[in-house]
Amino acid sequence: MFLFLETIVQRCLRGQCNKSNRCGCIPTLVLQGKCEGLYGRIIFTFAALDGQPLPDHKISRGDAVAIGSPGSDDQLHTPGTVTGVDSSSISIALDRDSNFSGLNAMEYNVIKISPDVAIERMKKALGTLKKKIVGCSEHLYEVLFGLREPSSWPEYGIDGKKNEFLKNF
Repeated sequence: MFLFLETIVQRCLRGQCNKSNRCGCIPTLVLQGKCEGLYGRIIFTFAALDGQPLPDHKISRGDAVAIGSPGSDDQLHTPGTVTGVDSSSISIALDRDSNFSGLNAMEYNVIKISPDVAIERMKKALGTLKKKIVGCSEHLYEVLFGLREPSSWPEYGIDGKKNEFLKNF
């Protein structure tokens, strides 16, 4: 699978993406502008040459993408997250500490990164969640995945007083 993805990335970087069908690549874009977004992220906006509409693609808001320069066989720049897509432009958020030095070409290709990256992030988050946590969220993992029924709200608090929250019910 990784060899297949590498082949797709190399084709897209060389501008040989199959444009007759929707693919995970948008070739031949120019940098239209940049601004600062939430949490210190820099948002780059790319557009098609001469204001033309973007070619058909499978990239949508929330996708992980990488920016590459046409003609470079395997040179991908800093990955980012798509924050917006319309018919003529695409906006990509990159972390402030990302390496922007590679973004000095005249033209760019935006390539959708394998979903394996997102899957690895989810596995790590679930692993963290699964670690035993002492307190009210101790059984959160089991409840979320249907391994255990949620417990009822305790009638009495730690201090032995009747729980104020239950007075309204």
